[in-house]
Amino acid sequence: MTWRREARAARHGRNPCPSGQGGSQETASTIALEAHRTGRPALELVRERRLLTDEQLGALTTPQALTGGPVG
Repeated sequence: MTWRREARAARHGRNPCPSGQGGSQETASTIALEAHRTGRPALELVRERRLLTDEQLGALTTPQALTGGPVG
């Protein structure tokens, strides 16, 4: 999760970790490192470890979620 999303989540009183679990930065770092080492997509690793549901991943990977603004 980027600092922008964390700041936006804090402003709106939401947990920045979509799954509601603590330690999201550590988990994200672990996933990123494994993706880099193995050449596998990070989303594939997240699905494999069942860290987020397909619905949650879909919501996080929309153009709006990735850019922080409306698309159109």
